[in-house]
Amino acid sequence: MRRVGATLVRAYRCLGRLSVLTTPALSLAVAVWVTGAPPVAAASVPVSFTVQVSAVDPGVTAIAVGDRFTINFTVDDSTVDTNNSVGAGTFPGLLTSFTMTADPGNTGTWTPSGTFNLPASNFVTNAFGDNFTFQVVGSGFPNGGTGMTFLDIDLGFAWPSDLTDSGLGDTFAQQLAPQTFGVPPATLSSGAGIRFQIPGVNIFTAHIAQVQAGPEGIPMAGLLGLALLALALGILAWYRLR
Repeated sequence: MRRVGATLVRAYRCLGRLSVLTTPALSLAVAVWVTGAPPVAAASVPVSFTVQVSAVDPGVTAIAVGDRFTINFTVDDSTVDTNNSVGAGTFPGLLTSFTMTADPGNTGTWTPSGTFNLPASNFVTNAFGDNFTFQVVGSGFPNGGTGMTFLDIDLGFAWPSDLTDSGLGDTFAQQLAPQTFGVPPATLSSGAGIRFQIPGVNIFTAHIAQVQAGPEGIPMAGLLGLALLALALGILAWYRLR
């Protein structure tokens, strides 16, 4: 470990003589390589992923198994917990944007063509179970089947490290610390789904699972860090061979 550290220090010093740009570049590369992602300066964290329908409850006819949807939203991780419990956090207004689009190749007819109501949605954390849930409600969406009106997009996430909840006043970022929402990535739970209801009867779900965007177990930010580090060290090698 000492040898690696000494090598990085020597690289840092040599690159500093190349130009004013190389030192920050190596700093960024090392930060990304070590932490798994570039340093996060802003409180707004954009998130994008694709889900695929894995099963549908009986009666859900507008969505087919295999249908895919792309979800994009922005987390304001400076949002403050309004629940004084140390096991349950409530974060009104946590998401500042939320969109969902259907894949053109879907065989089902359902499209998320209504309007999402973020102020009326529910965003909670569960420190005892290290997970959290986003229940995004809206209006004007097509029915999922005969008499089945849209209820919400129910996204449950498992957090890969301990959530900490000291009670009223925590920010979302503090409860997730030391990681941000995307570092390491939260894992979409098996209970996630597009939910419909027949009032007074039951809730019906099109169950969804996240589609992996890259090689499993290799964060894309980590690959970026390695690429930047390799570039910086390549410049160093060129400089020393001159």
